[in-house]
Amino acid sequence: MTKSSAKLVGRLAGLAVLMGAFLAAAVFLSGERGPALRLRPKRGRIVNRAGSYRTMAAARSANAIPITSSVIISAVGTANPAGPVDCRGNAYDYIEIYNQSGRSFNLDGCSLTDKAHRPRKWVFPAITLPPKTSMVLWANGRDTLDSLTSLTPRDGIRSNFWTMGREQMPLIASRVCESSAGFESVDKLSANRKLVFPLTFEQPEDVALWLELRGVGAHTSRVACLVNGQAVILEREPSAEYVLCQIRNPERTDAYWPMEAGPQQLEFGLLAGSVRIARVVVMKRGELLGGGEQDAHLNFKIRRAGEFVGLFTPQRVPLDYVTTPELQPGQSYRRTAAGKGMFAVADADTPLAGVARPPELSLPGGRAAAGQMVVMTPADANDTVRYTLDGSLPTRKSAAYAGPLALTGNTFVRARSFRDGARPSATTDRTYWLEELGPLPVMSVIMEQDDLDGGEFGLLPNKTLRGVLTEKPCHITIIDPACPTAACKAGMRIQGRSTRNFQIKQNFRFKFRNRYESRFWPEPFFDTPGPQKTSSIVAQSSGYLQNAIGFEVMEAAGVQTPRRRHAMMYVNGRPYGLYNLMDDINAPEYLEQTFGHLDLDVVKEKTLTPLKWGTMDEFNRTWGQLEEMPTSSVTVPQVAEFVDLTYLARYAAGLHYLGLGDSGQGWFVLDYKNPARKWTMVAWDLDGSFYMSPERLLFSPAGHRRNAVAALLHSKEYVQAVYAPELQRHLNHVFPVERWVGRIRFYRDRAMPYLDLEWEGMLNQKDDATTKQTLDEFKAKQVAYYTTIEDYLRQRTELLYGKVADMLRVESLHEVTVRPAGGLPALMIDGRPEAGVYKGRYAEGTQLSIAAGGGGAGQELVFEVNGRSVTNTLFEAGVTAPLDIQVTLP
Repeated sequence: MTKSSAKLVGRLAGLAVLMGAFLAAAVFLSGERGPALRLRPKRGRIVNRAGSYRTMAAARSANAIPITSSVIISAVGTANPAGPVDCRGNAYDYIEIYNQSGRSFNLDGCSLTDKAHRPRKWVFPAITLPPKTSMVLWANGRDTLDSLTSLTPRDGIRSNFWTMGREQMPLIASRVCESSAGFESVDKLSANRKLVFPLTFEQPEDVALWLELRGVGAHTSRVACLVNGQAVILEREPSAEYVLCQIRNPERTDAYWPMEAGPQQLEFGLLAGSVRIARVVVMKRGELLGGGEQDAHLNFKIRRAGEFVGLFTPQRVPLDYVTTPELQPGQSYRRTAAGKGMFAVADADTPLAGVARPPELSLPGGRAAAGQMVVMTPADANDTVRYTLDGSLPTRKSAAYAGPLALTGNTFVRARSFRDGARPSATTDRTYWLEELGPLPVMSVIMEQDDLDGGEFGLLPNKTLRGVLTEKPCHITIIDPACPTAACKAGMRIQGRSTRNFQIKQNFRFKFRNRYESRFWPEPFFDTPGPQKTSSIVAQSSGYLQNAIGFEVMEAAGVQTPRRRHAMMYVNGRPYGLYNLMDDINAPEYLEQTFGHLDLDVVKEKTLTPLKWGTMDEFNRTWGQLEEMPTSSVTVPQVAEFVDLTYLARYAAGLHYLGLGDSGQGWFVLDYKNPARKWTMVAWDLDGSFYMSPERLLFSPAGHRRNAVAALLHSKEYVQAVYAPELQRHLNHVFPVERWVGRIRFYRDRAMPYLDLEWEGMLNQKDDATTKQTLDEFKAKQVAYYTTIEDYLRQRTELLYGKVADMLRVESLHEVTVRPAGGLPALMIDGRPEAGVYKGRYAEGTQLSIAAGGGGAGQELVFEVNGRSVTNTLFEAGVTAPLDIQVTLP
C-alpha cells in the first residue's frame, strides 16, 4: 500500500469513528421513546466552530452545530435569597436544566462541567427527568447529595466489632467503624455486629440509597449493606475524602429499591478493614432534584466574572453549553421566553419560573404587644403558606396558615410558600418580642435547633470544625430600646481557637452574605459616628466584663480597638447568655472604616492564616531580620525604624494593667499612607484580663515568636527612655483605679438583672459545672467575682507603680496632688484634661505641667505649691519632692 493510500485509509477510518460517535450520541439523545435529535443543515453553508458562540443556542441559530437535544441548560444563576433554595432553605449559585421534549429523559451517566476540557467533572446518578420539566442543581463545590430523609449514625453505638467515635472534618461528624476480624459472609454478622438505621415511609416509595463513607487504614474495606433482606457489598480503598457510594439494587436496572409504607430499617455490617461512615442519603424517585425535598450539590462553583457550563452525554458529546457574562448577586443568565431559546441576564427580582415567592407578613419584627395579629399573605393566590414557631424550616407537613395569628407571648415565625408543581419559596422570618426589655438589647436568633446543638452536624457538638462550610443559616433581630429594630439573615459559625475546647459558652461569628439576604447589616450596628458597613459580627461570650473593661482601657490608652456593644442572646426564644458583639477585624469594611483606606498590611500571627490583608512581604522583611539577629545586639534605633515605639509602649501599658501578656493575639498593622509608615497594633481577644496573679508582671507585650523585640522591651535603654515614662503617664492619667472600679460597677449593675438568664443559658449550652450548682450559688459566685476584680485592679496599680520605680532605678515615686478651686474649668495636666482632684506619682526629675483647659486655655491661674504661691498661665517644674498644689483664679 502506498503512503497516499495509507493516509486515505486513515482518514476514512477517523471519519468512521466520528460518525460512530455521532450516531451513538443520536441514539443516546433519543431518550426512552424514539429519536429526539434533529439535523438542520442549510444548503451551501459551511458549518462554523461552535466555540465561536457564547451559547449553543446561538451556535444552533447560526447552524454552527446542527443538533437539538432533548435536555438543555435553561438558566445559570447566582444565589438569590428570594429563591430558588435547597431542601434546607439555603440559597446557592445554581444551574437549571430542562427537558423540552415530550418524553422522559434518562440522565444516568450524563455530566455537568465548568471546564470544557473536563466534560466528566460531575456525573449524574441514575435519575430520570420527566418531559417538560426542569431540575435545579447547586453549584457550591460541596459535591454531595442531600435529602430531608438522610440518616446519620446515632451517638453511643458500641459493639464488639464497631467502634463509634466522632471525627472532626468540615461538614462531617462521622463514626469510626473498625473490624477486629474479617468475616467470610454476611450470614456470620450477628445482631451486635450491625449498624441499624430506622426510617419510616408514609406511602410505598421507590428510593435510591447512597452511603457516604471513606476507607481508612492500609487495606480495602468491605461493607455489607442489607436492604429488604438483600445484601450488597461495597468495597472502598483507603482515601482522604468521603465518597457517596450508591447501594444499587441488583434486581433492577435502575438500581432503585421498593419500600413498603410503614417502618423500615437499613442494616450495615463491616466485613473487613476500617471505614468512617457519615450518613445514608435516601433519594425518592418521585422527587426531583432541587424541588424542595432532595438536592444535588455539584463539585464546582460559578464564577461571578463569567463561567462556562456544559452538559454532556456519557460519551462526552455536548448536549448543551453556555458561557455566562459577569453576573451580579441574585442575577441569572436564562433563556428568554421569545427569541428561539436565546439567553439574557435577568435581575434578582425577576422570579425563576416554577419557584414560589416568599410570603409577606403584615407586622414587622421587633417589639410587639399581646393581641396584635400577624397576617401572612402569599405572593401568588395559588400558594399555600406554611409556618413554624420553633425555628424549624417549614415543610409540606408544617401547619398551613388559615387566618391571622394572635400574639400572646414572644413569638418566632418562619413562613414559607408552597404550590403544586413549583419549588418551595425561601422563608420569611420574624421575631416578635412581647416581654419587657432590660438595660441591654436583645439579640434574637432564629434557626434550626439541630443546626446549633444537633448531635451530628450541630455547631456546639462539633465546635472544633472550622471554615465557611460549617456556617448555619439563621435570622438575627436586634431589639434595642435606644435605636430602631433591625434584622437580617446571616450565616452562624463557631469563632475562636483554643476557646473552642475549654470554654462552655462558645464564641460565634455572624457573617452577612448576599446569598442569605444582604452583604451588610441594614442599619448602623454600633453607636459610633461616621458611615458603617458591617459585613460580619463576632459575638464573644466569656468576656462580658473582661473584654468590656479591657477594650475601654486599651482605647483610653490610645490603642486601636474594635467597636462593640452588649446584648442578651436568645436562640428560638431560649436564652444563651450575655454576649459582647464586636467588629470582625477580619472584614475589609472594618479596616477601611477605621483607617480610611485599604492600603494596609494586616497580620495576626496566632492564627491558621496569619495574613489578614495586604501581603506578608514587609512583615517578613522587618520582623524577620530582627529574629535573625542575636537578641543582645538589637538596639532601640534599629527597631524604631519600623515600629512606633511609643505606640508599642501604650499597647504594653494597657496589657500590663489588665494582667495580660500579648500571647500573639494582637494584630500588626502597617499603614502605607501614614507618613511615619511604621507598624502599630490593634487590640484583640482581651477576655483573659484579670486572670494573671495581680502580683505577677509578664513583660512580653509583643514577644510572640519575636524574641528580639521581647529582649529589647526588657533592655535598660528602651525601658528608661520609652516604656517607664509612658507607663507612669498612663497610671497617672489613664488608669486611675477609682475610674475603672466605677466602670466595673457599671457593668455589674447591667449584668445583675440577667443572671437568671445567664445561668439558664449555660444549661442550654450543656455546661456540666453549672448543673452542679444552684441558681443562688451561681449568683453569689458572680457577685463575688466583680468584687474580686475591683481588688485586683487596686493591687495591680500598686504593683505597676512599684515597677516604674524599679525600671527608673529610684527608691520611690513622689506623690502629687492637684486641687482645683470650685468654678475652674478642667485643667490640662501633663497635656491631658483632668477634672476634679488629681492624684499622681512621679519619679525623681519627671516634668509636671499644669494649665487651664477647655474654653479657659491661656488663662492666668494661681498655683499654691506646698504653701508657695505662683501666678502664671502655666506651671511647669521637675518633680523632686511630694507636691500639694492648690489652683485658683487670680
